[in-house]
Amino acid sequence: MFKAFLAAIIGAVIAFGWSSISWIALPFHEDTLNGFENESAIAEAIRKEVKEPGIYILPGDKSMEQEAKMEAMKNGPFLFASIRPGKDEDMSMGKSMVRGFTSTLVASILLAIMLGAVAPRLNYAGRVGFVVLMTLFTAIVGFYPNQIWWEFSTGFVLCNIMDAIIGWGLAALVMAGMINGK
Repeated sequence: MFKAFLAAIIGAVIAFGWSSISWIALPFHEDTLNGFENESAIAEAIRKEVKEPGIYILPGDKSMEQEAKMEAMKNGPFLFASIRPGKDEDMSMGKSMVRGFTSTLVASILLAIMLGAVAPRLNYAGRVGFVVLMTLFTAIVGFYPNQIWWEFSTGFVLCNIMDAIIGWGLAALVMAGMINGK
C-alpha cells in the first residue's frame, strides 16, 4: 500500500513536471493560442459588457429561439470564453501551481488504485500500456468534445492530448515498475 502511494506521488511529480515544462519552456501550447489585433478595444468591450466572471457564449441571448440562435452561430461571430472582467486580487502563479499539483496528485492516486487492480495480470509493458490507454481515454473524453461543441482548434486539442500522453506516459514508466502486483 505504501509503495503504491509513493508511486502515485512520484507519478504526480513527473506528470506535473512535464506539464510545467511543456507550458513554460516549450512553444507548442502557445502556438495553438490566438490573440486579438486590437486587444485594448476587446478588453474595453469586455469591461463594459461583462459584470461578473464566468463562461460566456456569443450568441448567448437567452430570449432567442433555438433556431435563430443556431443561425446566428452559423453566421458568426461565435465565441466561447472564460472571462474575468476585472482584477483578481487572489490570482497568483503559486496558488495556481498548488491547485494544479493537487489535482494531478488526486488523478495519480486514482490511477495508482486502478493500476494496482490490474497489475497482477500484466507485465511491465502491459502496465505502462494500461496507464497510457487510460490517459488516452481520459484525454479524448476531456479534450475532444471541446472541438465538437465549442470549436476549439484541432491544434489546441491535439496538443493537449499529446501533452497528457507524454506526461502520464513518463509517469507510467515509474508507476508501472513500483505497482507490479507482487
